[in-house]
Amino acid sequence: MATLTVNSLLDNTTAGDGLVTLREAIAAANDSTTTDLNQTGTAGHDDIVFAPGLNGSILLGGSHILIWQDLTITGRGAANTIIDAQQNSRIFLVVTAVGSVDLTLDSLKLTRGQSTLHGGAIRFATTDGGLLTVRNSTFSGNSAIGDDHPGGAIYMTQNADVVIENCLFTGNYTTGSKSPGGAIAVPNAPSLTGSDITVTGSTFTGNHTSGASSDGGAISTGDDFLVTIRNSIFHNN
Repeated sequence: MATLTVNSLLDNTTAGDGLVTLREAIAAANDSTTTDLNQTGTAGHDDIVFAPGLNGSILLGGSHILIWQDLTITGRGAANTIIDAQQNSRIFLVVTAVGSVDLTLDSLKLTRGQSTLHGGAIRFATTDGGLLTVRNSTFSGNSAIGDDHPGGAIYMTQNADVVIENCLFTGNYTTGSKSPGGAIAVPNAPSLTGSDITVTGSTFTGNHTSGASSDGGAISTGDDFLVTIRNSIFHNN
């Protein structure tokens, strides 16, 4: 396990400038390479943190950030570490050719992610399941655009589990027909097993779907899922 430190709010992969962006830190974790702070990612579970005092928005430059290794990203609070896709792209695409991913996001704000496919902020599309854990974070104004595009904020492949703790989902949406889950969608996939979905201490407000056959203004799940919701608020979805 390695700890990789982000010391820049830019969104680039410029080598040798002494700066480590979030995109560069994730690439180092994915590929076990070394950042400009001489921190090297590993083949195991790595941690990404933000340098003390590094507060503000990371404005993505028009493309999502790929993740395919186990990873924990810990921000400096949802008010201080903001990842803003500016409605030009999704924020994170979690994908593997083989295997699963264990991804934890903590103390972040993910906003204005937009996709013309599944998952406006996050698409978790591993081949062999995995786990997405989100804590102390905000998802706002994320969207999945077009027909058959579920998950305004998060789209999970069916055999992966999701845990949401102390989070706010607000103003996330889908626009097309057959596009369920204004905030979170975990749809049916007959060849796969069901997922466990656990929501604790969280608020879902103002999330919506607008197309025909698009259920779940806040959360939409498939059959044979275990859904557990504790101490949470659902309002005006």
